[in-house]
Parts: sequence; structure tokens; C-alpha cells
Amino acid sequence: MNYLIIPSIELQNHKSKFIIEGLPGSQEFYQRLSEFPELLCKLFRLENVKSIHITDIDSFADSDNHNIDNICLMTEATFLPFQALVNFQKIDDCRKILDYGVHRIVLSDSLIDEPEQIKDLIKEYSIRRIIFHYPVQDGRVYFPHSVREFGLEEYAKYIKSLGAERVVLQMTSEDEYLPLIPPKQVLEILKENFQAWTYQYDARNYAELEQLKELQQYNMDSIIISESFYSINFPCQKIWRLAESRLDISGNEIVVD
Repeated sequence: MNYLIIPSIELQNHKSKFIIEGLPGSQEFYQRLSEFPELLCKLFRLENVKSIHITDIDSFADSDNHNIDNICLMTEATFLPFQALVNFQKIDDCRKILDYGVHRIVLSDSLIDEPEQIKDLIKEYSIRRIIFHYPVQDGRVYFPHSVREFGLEEYAKYIKSLGAERVVLQMTSEDEYLPLIPPKQVLEILKENFQAWTYQYDARNYAELEQLKELQQYNMDSIIISESFYSINFPCQKIWRLAESRLDISGNEIVVD
């Protein structure tokens, strides 16, 4: 497979929303990991993941509530490159986690009406560390937390004018049915406007990952997997669960017996 697979940790109430599906007798271990996301990051590092995506769910549900301090702790726990999708309300919050070592931030629409501040942020940290969320629902870019919508090409051109070179595509639907491959119109717009993009799609098995290889012709170079990564849907996951049955958590460390 020629693209990067990135597991997602979704933070809710300062914990991981998802709990790893372990072998019988191991649920207490994984339950505790979910309560300490920085330890979950260490486990993913042991599983040889190359990068981690973090979504701060709380920041989208309530703009005054966020998990920025948790994200900083997670960054400190391992040397893995992180990217964080947060409903940032202030440019200084962007600076805080970038200065703390988060490799990339994913900007939603909350700061999109401050183009000069975004351009200044890009100048300060480089465009490689500032990327943009591109959520698509029913033929438009749609941000459900703010109920704002934009035309597909309109939004792509706008964020490109700010300097965007990379986006995270997330497909949603009111009827919850999502095709494996995004519409051709979306793919052509992404290919035309951005050097590379990440597809946030919860692939259910290895066969789907193989089918998604065709998106590479449209400049897709990575896929974010969320809930499926916590189940046993892929051949390697059973091996990980067997290996992890020898682990224990002592204090704030993962210890091998």
C-alpha cells in the first residue's frame, strides 16, 4: 500500500471516545487507556503507527470547552507527528499547540473570516504545518457545528488563496450512506487545487483499503481511520492484541511484564 494510514483519537470529556476491542479479559486495560489518551498514543507507537490524527470533539460541541491541554500532553508522550483538528476560537490557541510540538493543525471554519491572521500564522509556521478541513455533505462544503455552507469550488479556491496546499476531506451524508469513493467532482476539485490531501474515511477492512488506492491519482496520500482502528477488522490487529496481552499500566506508564 503506497499511502499512509493514520489512526484517529477523538477526544471527548478529556478521554478517547473509542475503546480498543481487546481479547477476553483485557477490557479493563483498554478502558484505562481510553481515560489517559497520552498512554493510548504510546500504545499506538508500539504498534508502529507513523502519525496520529486528533479530533477535539468537545471544541465543536461547545466553543468554550476544548482539550488543547490534553493534546499538548499527548504530544509530549511520544515523538510521533500529530495533526489536530480543533474548533479554534483564537489564533493564539493555534500557536500554543504548534509551539508545543504538534506537527500540523487542521483549521475548520471558525477562523476563516480572519484571512490576514491565517496568512500571518502560515508565514510564522509554514504552510506544511497549517492545513484545512474540507467537510463535504450532499454536494457542498458544510460545517455542521456552525451550520455554514459553501460551494465545493468556492471554498477550495478561497482557502487556496490563503495559501492552502493540503486539506482533510471528510464526507458526510444526512442519510448516513457514504460511498467508498467520493464523487468525481470532489476529486477533480481537490486534484486541481491542492498538492496533496488526506481522506478521513473509516475503512472497514483490508479490501476497502485496497480499493482506496485509486484515489492516489487525485493526489490523495493518506487516510484517517477512526473507530475501525479500535476493532479487530484487519489482520495485524489480532497480532497487536495478542502482544498487548503482556502489557500493563503502572501509574502513567505502559510497562511490559
